[in-house]
Amino acid sequence: MVTPSVIGMDLKTQRNLDRFMELLGVFGVRADDHIEIERENERLFFEQKSEHILFSIAVSIDVNFIAQAQLWLMPRLNLERTFGLPVRCFRLGALLVCSVACPNSTFSGDSLYPLYQYLSRMLAEAAKGRR
Repeated sequence: MVTPSVIGMDLKTQRNLDRFMELLGVFGVRADDHIEIERENERLFFEQKSEHILFSIAVSIDVNFIAQAQLWLMPRLNLERTFGLPVRCFRLGALLVCSVACPNSTFSGDSLYPLYQYLSRMLAEAAKGRR
């Protein structure tokens, strides 16, 4: 499911987001200020801000175990693996979310993909046995 908004993003950001989607194997997504993609066991969110792209990835976890999963995950988020970008980890209902603000000046689809892979692996490990 893709949920776009009405206002578009700049061309450079659109191309970088297109590249990320290509690496992800997702096609036909219209770049926009707000994008939500559901794939397999995760949801991806992109939001264009004035100075950065807010990238978030979320997985559903049983509400009885989500606090435990968050406590397991938070100390394991390594700044070296996130290109020095701090990751905010929070609960949103039954979703455990990792969110990163990627500066427009350094945002690229090629750099976002390994960040996505790392956060996806970490969230999957946190959710293991807790869904």
